Amino acid sequence: MTWIAMVESNLTGSGFQALAAAHALGCDVLFLTRSPQLYLSRPGVAPLFERYVGEVVTVDTDDINALEEKLRPMMPGLRGVVTFGEYAVISTAAVARRLGLPGPDPDAVRRARNKDEFRSICRRSGLPTPRYAVLSELDAVAAAVAAVGLPCVVKPVDESASVGVRACFDLAEVTDTVAGLLAAPANSRGQARTSRVLIEECLVGPEVSVEIIAAGTEVVVLGVTDKVLAGMPAFVEVGHTFPSGLALELVEACGAAAVNAVRAVGLTDCVAHVELKVTADGPRLIELNARPAGDRICDLVRLATGIDVITAALRIGVGLAVDCSARKSGAAAIRFLTPVPGRVRRIRGLEIACTVPGVVDVVVSVTEGSEIGQLRNSHRRAGHVVAEADTAYAASHAAQTASALILVETDVEARSGDLMLEGPEQ
Repeated sequence: MTWIAMVESNLTGSGFQALAAAHALGCDVLFLTRSPQLYLSRPGVAPLFERYVGEVVTVDTDDINALEEKLRPMMPGLRGVVTFGEYAVISTAAVARRLGLPGPDPDAVRRARNKDEFRSICRRSGLPTPRYAVLSELDAVAAAVAAVGLPCVVKPVDESASVGVRACFDLAEVTDTVAGLLAAPANSRGQARTSRVLIEECLVGPEVSVEIIAAGTEVVVLGVTDKVLAGMPAFVEVGHTFPSGLALELVEACGAAAVNAVRAVGLTDCVAHVELKVTADGPRLIELNARPAGDRICDLVRLATGIDVITAALRIGVGLAVDCSARKSGAAAIRFLTPVPGRVRRIRGLEIACTVPGVVDVVVSVTEGSEIGQLRNSHRRAGHVVAEADTAYAASHAAQTASALILVETDVEARSGDLMLEGPEQ
């Protein structure tokens, strides 16, 4: 039997799609996780596991020795160890290296994963980044803010999906945010949190990501993705469009900065997702992720170019060659649903949204009775719409139009409406 081991996953699609892609490569999937229920409780995931996962193994996926103990008996039928989740990239690379399987250098993955270390590498390499400071105690906040300036962005060095990221406008706000992060013993996946916090310049300009395949020593830019962010203070991503609508010289500058970052960190043999801000002074590097993009960006790339990034990541993970050439030239976009917080009363408009020309996928991930919280991170979104078209403008317009037709009504929204209908007392 031929196996591919998958260590944890993200919760935004690509990891679950990889189950079917691995099956198409002729591999059975061994899924290793600390908590199977984290995934099986997600809508539509249990049938995917039943169909494509040969075995689910509960193990401490942060413990490289424990992973090796579970995986070594699978040799030589085990062809690769991969992950589509940010929180498992270091342990996955490390156990693959121990087992002599394909994959990136674990030290390079660690350099990319730790945001403060990535900032330091960029600075030493002369790559464009924000002003920043790293601190591990509250006493250092005032000096860090003086060096970086206000407003600034405070973030943990080891999270994902905008968890814990906040724009702060005064010293008191920075101090409170840093105190909360330093006091938290674990990150959102239950891992012991690194006791360091990043304070960085609040950059002004559109945010983009660069999707990259690093196969061997070759680093190939698949394209640049435009992002739509919710308002401050949380920077939650509520939409993406591929390819970017920015001017060609800016797109090329973003691609060049991303490639230089991948090489400076030393990443090879992986798919990478690099985030940047495009300021008046040009692109500035924000993050480097040594794994495929989440948020269905891999779908956008496939719809626009024909390149299957998920399959490419799996092929690299089992030591197969990857074809990075585009098969077509189009565009695709996704818009996420962000209802008013509260308890969901009813959901309407799905059938109408599906009729918008170009729409290829409509998902609502909440049900009646679900609680929707404040939009503080990507996990608080309530669904999405994906559309494809010949141009980026047409794709984004179709996705936005369809998402606006979906009504996820909450009790808070209903109460507000009732109050407005009552009007003033006569």
